Order: sequence, then structure tokens, then C-alpha cells
Amino acid sequence: MAINGLKIISLAKKRGIKAKDFKAAVYPERTGAFSWREFRAPVNPKASAIEAMANILGCSIDELFDRQTAGYNHVTGNNNTVGNVNINTDDAGILRAQLNVMQDIVRRQDKQIAQLNQRIDQLIELAKKN
Repeated sequence: MAINGLKIISLAKKRGIKAKDFKAAVYPERTGAFSWREFRAPVNPKASAIEAMANILGCSIDELFDRQTAGYNHVTGNNNTVGNVNINTDDAGILRAQLNVMQDIVRRQDKQIAQLNQRIDQLIELAKKN
């Protein structure tokens, strides 16, 4: 699915972002001219560019794709830090399921960290013996 290029142009104009500033933030590796005309059709940028677009435009990545989410709004682009989450649901079941998924992710990461720490300790002991 491509990003809605016209949405990018509209958001940039609302926020007073110039094409050269957008290019510098989203495509710093590019040389030469940049024009909003590149976004008159749907675009398929790299993931890093999508995140940069959301950050400079102050919107969610879902908004760039014109996706609507059921029950909640995603975190807006701010260098991937979580802060402004707007939950618009009375369905506690959805929230509980999301919480369970997040807790499972944290448990798996904690287990992996413990395994890595154990391996580091083993390597330190091995290095001491040599």
C-alpha cells in the first residue's frame, strides 16, 4: 500500500513546511532539487523515510497511509517516543488484549536479556582462564 502523497503535501502546507526543509529531514542523502510534485501520486518510500515524514509532519504513520484504526489513535511521530496516546474506546477487552501482548513481549525480552547476560558471564570466566 502506498502513502497518500496529496496528504503529505496538505499536512506540510498546513504546518508551513517548505519543500527544501522536508527534503533535508526526510531525504538527507539526496542531492539536487526537490519538489512537492513528487508527491502528487502515491509514493512508496523506505521505512526510515516514512518515520521521518511522520516526525516532521507531526502525524501518525497510519495517517500517512490514510488508515483509520478501530478503538484508538496511534502515537504521533515524535522520534518514536511514546507520550501522547489518545485512547477512544470503552472496550476494555481490546485494551486488555493489547496489554497482554505487550506484557508477553516484555517477558520474552527479559528472558533474552537474562540469557545474554549469562553468556557474557560465561565469556568473562573463559577469558579469565586464558
